[in-house]
Amino acid sequence: MRRLSPLRLGLSILLLGAAPALAQQWSSAVVENGQRAGGLITVDEKTLAIGCAEDTGSALSFVLSGGPHAGMKNEDGVADSLTMRISVSGSSAGEYPVDGFFVEAEGTFVGRLTASDRMLRDFAQGSTLTLQSAGGEQVFSAPMRGTGAFRREMGAACGI
Repeated sequence: MRRLSPLRLGLSILLLGAAPALAQQWSSAVVENGQRAGGLITVDEKTLAIGCAEDTGSALSFVLSGGPHAGMKNEDGVADSLTMRISVSGSSAGEYPVDGFFVEAEGTFVGRLTASDRMLRDFAQGSTLTLQSAGGEQVFSAPMRGTGAFRREMGAACGI
């Protein structure tokens, strides 16, 4: 089975052709005969897209467009990282590293996020998702309405 680069997979998620995202709500879809799932949300002209593929195991593609992004290197092809924090009502926030690079021509950070049982549970039940730069500056924040459905789609399409 053909593997897609993180950039290609991430950009294909952005172009899913799914129904437009409702304001402040995640939209998601299963594509390519049920072998890939992707979800996205747009807040303040930045779009975060996360996706999985049946053949990539627990590695999720991660694309944050609308850059340059505050607190990040924003240099073409230069390695950078983010921390994804998911706040779940009634408990502390889970923190998950995202390593990747910036694509200057697209104004996009492209990375990989490793799915774990806790991260997937937090993702489905979370109330707020925040991205922080390596220096601790907030890069993006979004509500998590609609992530439960997306989590179920990832399970069905990608087996995670």
